[in-house]
Order: sequence, then structure tokens, then C-alpha cells
Amino acid sequence: MIRRSLRLIVIFLFLFLVGCSFGKISLDHAETVAIQFAEEYIDVNNLDIAIADVKVFDAARSDEENKWDVYLEVDKDSNEFDLSTLGWISVSDEEEVIEYYLWAE
Repeated sequence: MIRRSLRLIVIFLFLFLVGCSFGKISLDHAETVAIQFAEEYIDVNNLDIAIADVKVFDAARSDEENKWDVYLEVDKDSNEFDLSTLGWISVSDEEEVIEYYLWAE
């Protein structure tokens, strides 16, 4: 009887954990979507930026809005901080870019 109850508890716990994580994209996948969007943005706007120089420097999850905010920077040779090298892209759990601010704006 106790074994059966224990099994049921384990099964419900597993289903709960799977259900809580269902539908959320991972940080790695959000970063990949953001980098791909940045690459397309650079091509469309004919920016003089090599995609190899674009790096993710931070990301934050907003569970209320079901999105990742991925922060990007263009890696320059100088050590000076320059706001023009920064940008961000919001990626939804549906793997869509919902808002962004990038370099040519």
C-alpha cells in the first residue's frame, strides 16, 4: 500500500515538473534565435558589422511576459564602452522576435 502511494506521488511530481517547463524555450535556443535575427538584420540594413563580432553578453527571462530578453554587443578592438555597440532582442516562447533595438536605429 505504501509502495503504491509512493509510486503515485513520484508520478504526479514528475508530471508536475514536466508541465511547469512545457512551452518555455531554453536560454540557448533564445540566444540562437536572437543571433539569427541579428544576422538577418545586419544583412537587410547593409551594416558594416561582421556577424562573428556579435556576442551575447547577457539574457534575462520574463515569465510574466513569456519571453527572453537577449542582450547583444558588437565586439570592438578598443576597450572603451560605447552604447552604439549594444542591442537587445526579445524572443517569445513561440520562438518569435517580438521587439528589438539594434545598431542602426
